[in-house]
Amino acid sequence: MNAKKMKAALSAILVLSVFFSAIPVSAAGSTYTVSFPVTVTNPKQNIPEDTEFTLSIEGQPHAPLPVDSEITAKVNSSLTFDEIEFTEPGNYIYTVKQIPPEDNKIITDTKVYEIKVIVIRNEDGNLEGGYTISNQEGDGKPTEIAFSNDYQRTGNTGGNTEGSTEGGTKTDDPEKSSDADKDADSKKDNPPPTGEPLSPAFAGLFGSCAVLLALWATRKFHNKKADQGGID
Repeated sequence: MNAKKMKAALSAILVLSVFFSAIPVSAAGSTYTVSFPVTVTNPKQNIPEDTEFTLSIEGQPHAPLPVDSEITAKVNSSLTFDEIEFTEPGNYIYTVKQIPPEDNKIITDTKVYEIKVIVIRNEDGNLEGGYTISNQEGDGKPTEIAFSNDYQRTGNTGGNTEGSTEGGTKTDDPEKSSDADKDADSKKDNPPPTGEPLSPAFAGLFGSCAVLLALWATRKFHNKKADQGGID
């Protein structure tokens, strides 16, 4: 290859290099990740410590999910779902809720939280985004996902509330309830005197008997006197 052809080849390579360097290259592998913290509380401190709550996250179609869409929480704990990785811009919607445990004495917080995630591509070709959390029950827009649970120690009988007795009298103190039951049994076994006056019919019958008895005594007395007078 002579010098003239070599010079032409180098010129062509230089032109191609300049052309390809002017084409923007997307940031291959650029992703946006986010994770959602959750808090589970028991304000009254009345739930057994070994109780576990299951938290579930669901996404609308095409919304990526964390590795574990269900996580387990203790009675009072703070934890976070695994990171969710986004590879494309878009609007994504998620819901987070509690799954009620098998123990029917647990009063589970039934709120459902809705999370809206917005992912965009910035000027550098990288993904970035943010999210908002709202409560579907209409409690405004909370800044965190929090569930507050309660515990019912005794079951309901006849529509009564916790601590109610069979007679429908509510008491939270077992000793007071026991004393009240003893008093009720004592009253059943030894009912107090009524103190009611005699009925008119019974009073009339009693008066008639008294009059007849008086007449009988008077007649007998006169008969005796008559017999004594005849003897004299």
